[in-house]
Amino acid sequence: MNEIGREYASAIFEIALEEDIRNEMYDSLALVKRVFRREPTYIDFLMSPAIPFAERKEAIVQSFGGQVNDHVVGLLTVLTAKNHIRYIFDVIEAFRVLYRESTRKSDAYVTSAVELTDEEKVKLKEALTRRSGHKVYMRYKVDPKLMGGLIVEMDNYRYDGSLKHKLKEIKEVMEQ
Repeated sequence: MNEIGREYASAIFEIALEEDIRNEMYDSLALVKRVFRREPTYIDFLMSPAIPFAERKEAIVQSFGGQVNDHVVGLLTVLTAKNHIRYIFDVIEAFRVLYRESTRKSDAYVTSAVELTDEEKVKLKEALTRRSGHKVYMRYKVDPKLMGGLIVEMDNYRYDGSLKHKLKEIKEVMEQ
């Protein structure tokens, strides 16, 4: 996530809070994300300086008007006008983090070298819940390249306790 994405997300989240439309805004942005994931060339179209802005704006209104909140249509229009539409996924992710924080929910992404046991998963979830004070939704992935240990990513926080990372740190110290 980059700073531009966070700034736009913060602005649209503030509107969502003021108008009490957090859930609607969240759902609207989720729909936009699905559309852009399904049709990645749509972003290229919106970024194209060869296509007049009025035509790109009309495409946004035609595609999303009536389907998503009007503020989201406005956001897409501003991002396109300022040539920032390429940051849309950063905006959506930053909004999701703000939304989850405001609803006291968090997603934790855990990557481990081997499959964690059910007991390890329960203990890790309990520890993350205690640390954050949030309801934590766990996502697990196995990556044997880590060689050992695990990586936890949650709410803009990353803990890398993998053996691969530790070996890299040792190598960097030895090269100094």
